[in-house]
Amino acid sequence: MAVRLRQGLDGSLATLLATTRFFGRRYPVMFAFGVGVSVQRLISVAYPDLWPPAAGVAGETFTLTARLLFLGWVARALLRQPGLTTHAPRRLSAFARRDWPVLVGHLVLLAAATLVFNAVLEGGGAALLPESARPTFLAWVLAVKNVTVIPFTLVWLVMMVRDALRRVPEVVPPVSGPQPHRAGGGPGSRSAG
Repeated sequence: MAVRLRQGLDGSLATLLATTRFFGRRYPVMFAFGVGVSVQRLISVAYPDLWPPAAGVAGETFTLTARLLFLGWVARALLRQPGLTTHAPRRLSAFARRDWPVLVGHLVLLAAATLVFNAVLEGGGAALLPESARPTFLAWVLAVKNVTVIPFTLVWLVMMVRDALRRVPEVVPPVSGPQPHRAGGGPGSRSAG
């Protein structure tokens, strides 16, 4: 069991390294998708009176749209290999059953990243400041995270899916309807003799 968990963590670390390479090589694109969201978050949290629509439904709609467009771009970039997404739900299900230690490794790494970036940096940093400075600090943390941590995490999640699909060969879909009779005396068949 410990060996499988170690192999799972190694697989997760390999995915994290591939994510880092992809992210670093394409960072200008990551920044372009995230900079508008960073500005929206900064205004909505620290300076809501500066431009009220940024703090309301319009701002949230903008953020959601930008993230969905970014996710679409990442999925297109990482999942466009021919046949990679064929029977994806069945293949991902097979991956989860067969390679569950890799999923455990991903969960451990994601939990560690969440702890560092949310609890320690964000929560710990805010706790050190006077109450009046916390909204501005948190707004700037969100602005920075929207061009770093958040797009990195989205790339990482898509990279996890890609790697899971690569680990499971294409699964043939089940045949629906009556099964054809096979000659040759297999299990359950009767041969005239």
